[in-house]
Amino acid sequence: MVCIKSILTLGLVVGSTALPKNDTLPGCGEVNVFYTGLPPYHKYVLEQGYPGDEAAGAIKNSTRELINAGYNVKMFLAGPEQPMSVTEDRMKGRHWHITGVGFGVRGSTNGEVITKFEDNLMLFRRQGPNSPTVFNYNP
Repeated sequence: MVCIKSILTLGLVVGSTALPKNDTLPGCGEVNVFYTGLPPYHKYVLEQGYPGDEAAGAIKNSTRELINAGYNVKMFLAGPEQPMSVTEDRMKGRHWHITGVGFGVRGSTNGEVITKFEDNLMLFRRQGPNSPTVFNYNP
């Protein structure tokens, strides 16, 4: 998760190329990032071999880095047992410049988690069709 800032920056650069000439890029403190993943102590995180305390620390530190870099971050952690309607409710009311899914979801081989990953991507397309979706490279 440490490298998420670089990935977000790349997402902004790539996403900005699609802006019409009259639009301006958002400034510092104006970039909204919605990021989701599994809760750090979720059974599927633990089954993948990641200690909950380490996962919690990584999520906390990466989120703090994003905030300190000037991003408006909304983190929503949910397992596959959580209906997608709850995630959708968390996204309402704001334009999301960037969306992201954590490694615990993307790196899983569990069918329920893979379905959650796909559902997240479909939701991101509906909620922010022109916003890039970014991924961290490891836990």
